[in-house]
Amino acid sequence: MSNYAAIYSSSQNSEITKRVDVLYGEACREYPTYETLVFEHFCSQMIETFGDDELAPEAADAFSYARSDYDYRSPSEIMAAREINRSHGICSHGLTKDTCPCGCFEFTGQEVYEDYGPDECEPIDADFLVTTDPALAMSDEEWELMNEQWRQQEILEASRPIRTFLKTLWIKALNLTTIRQR
Repeated sequence: MSNYAAIYSSSQNSEITKRVDVLYGEACREYPTYETLVFEHFCSQMIETFGDDELAPEAADAFSYARSDYDYRSPSEIMAAREINRSHGICSHGLTKDTCPCGCFEFTGQEVYEDYGPDECEPIDADFLVTTDPALAMSDEEWELMNEQWRQQEILEASRPIRTFLKTLWIKALNLTTIRQR
């Protein structure tokens, strides 16, 4: 690979990752309280932006990055996940029967379960999801900082059992060395 191709490839990859990051950030700002809606909106925006062929040369890097960093799923994978969630009592909005403002899971008799999709849901108070106060709106820098803090917290929580185990192991080793010296 020539130096020109390597430079072009790396700059193109960073441009693609920035575009994918922006798509995810927009989804988070549009649906700040519903993780499932953020996820589904992000996935639909990926298809709208890069097309539905994940293996196309111009889209492969974007979909690969979206899968690795944001758990992107294709529409068929989302439908399969919805079926699994439904069997566990979670609607397409990622909520349980007692918390969904769209009335998912509410039956009056022997009706067939009908899950209203994210686009069909229009709760009465849908305006509360839109941030109109500029003091509450997040800039890209604030979003990046919050995302980084969240990642650091996840890393800390994930490493806690290992650190506890190593600390216990170290204390046992110190106890053994003091016993042998006596």
